[in-house]
Amino acid sequence: MWRTARCLLTATLAMSLVYAPLQASAARVLGVVVQGKNAHLNRAVVASGTTVFAGDLLATEADGLLRLRVGTGQLYLLENSAARLIAESGRLLAAVERGTLGFSFADPQPVAVQFDDTIVRPASAGGVHGRLSALGPGEVVVSSLHGTLEVVSGSERFLVSEGSAYRILIEQEPEGVGKADARRRRILTILVGTLAVGALTGLILYHALRSPDAP
Repeated sequence: MWRTARCLLTATLAMSLVYAPLQASAARVLGVVVQGKNAHLNRAVVASGTTVFAGDLLATEADGLLRLRVGTGQLYLLENSAARLIAESGRLLAAVERGTLGFSFADPQPVAVQFDDTIVRPASAGGVHGRLSALGPGEVVVSSLHGTLEVVSGSERFLVSEGSAYRILIEQEPEGVGKADARRRRILTILVGTLAVGALTGLILYHALRSPDAP
């Protein structure tokens, strides 16, 4: 009887050692909500001070806003937007499902924002303020309020300088041209210099530049 009980105890401890790292990874804390209005964390109404874990889905409704403190910076969702936070290979990945997600980091951070196969990363050592807007299937706008952003869209790679915005259109190639699933992309500079800064200020700039600790 004692031998059997000891074997069961040993097996239980061994299994706990196997599953403990997995549980710790799944429960990894990625940020804390600073402000929420008409916003949800998964299916629950979000409130200031709510802890956000890897895998959580953040979403806003009409006239909604959600700001999340992440390390020394912040992420923010504008109205009618949604993004899922993922811990991936030592970095934070914010996967946008719809709408607009902005980010503000004073220091270099292992963070990236993604929509479909377009990925945006900070490329400035002095900090960045930027946003990604998913306008619809195959259409995204990447803009920089401060600093330089690196964008990888499929096989295309380019930089978005401060005060600029790029519109990326991903179009399906006509049947019979190359592979059936081939996609052609057009990358257009839609705003440059002071025009971009003027168009991207207001509410977005206000929330991007505010301290993450502000109420």
